Amino acid sequence: MGKKNTANRFLKAVRDALLDKLDTQPSVAPFVSALDDALKAKLGKSPKSPDDLAALAHLSPLLDDIRDGATTYGDAIAKVASAVGWYSCYPDLADRHLADGMLAAHVCGPAGIVQHPECMATYFLLAPEIDYPLHDHRADELYFVASGNVAISTGLDGDLIPRTTGDAVVVPSGMPHRLKTTETPALLLALWIGEITCPVFWYEKAEAPDTWRRYHQRRGMEAFLAA
Repeated sequence: MGKKNTANRFLKAVRDALLDKLDTQPSVAPFVSALDDALKAKLGKSPKSPDDLAALAHLSPLLDDIRDGATTYGDAIAKVASAVGWYSCYPDLADRHLADGMLAAHVCGPAGIVQHPECMATYFLLAPEIDYPLHDHRADELYFVASGNVAISTGLDGDLIPRTTGDAVVVPSGMPHRLKTTETPALLLALWIGEITCPVFWYEKAEAPDTWRRYHQRRGMEAFLAA
């Protein structure tokens, strides 16, 4: 099976998993429509993964869990993972645990097997004990937990809510959000629609009470596409 067919099986599987949630989570509807449109997109070329991504050691067990799960989409979601290029989401961070522990790989998007200007479908691998700080961006985002457990918060003061395999969380454009793993890794599917090449801004507590500093954080995708 060619890469385009494998990628399309992935996109259809994610779309079908979200279709099952439409009645209870109508906010997933725009992502379903975007995936339908992405199925018509042209074949692209995914860059090669660097050789020093230690967190990829977590990938195989997570993919095995997806294949072994009682779902109709497990094999399609797991199969394309070996055909895409992986990279560090934020390679420039001084915190090397955080820099090395968040990896992404595009199935659809600027660095994906399928090229689409307004829909990005990405594997998002989080190593154990990762605390991805509050951040925002102009693209609308949906997280689908493919394997493992992760806590996700929305809003500047939102509580971290545990999420597990099969859960979907929609993050509207401009909404600050945070992700945190515990002692086990997690594999998510992150879907972006709209302005998918937009910058990402992180937040940190400022000196004044109840205030935050918002600043631009360079994405690894920029360097990966230039490689």
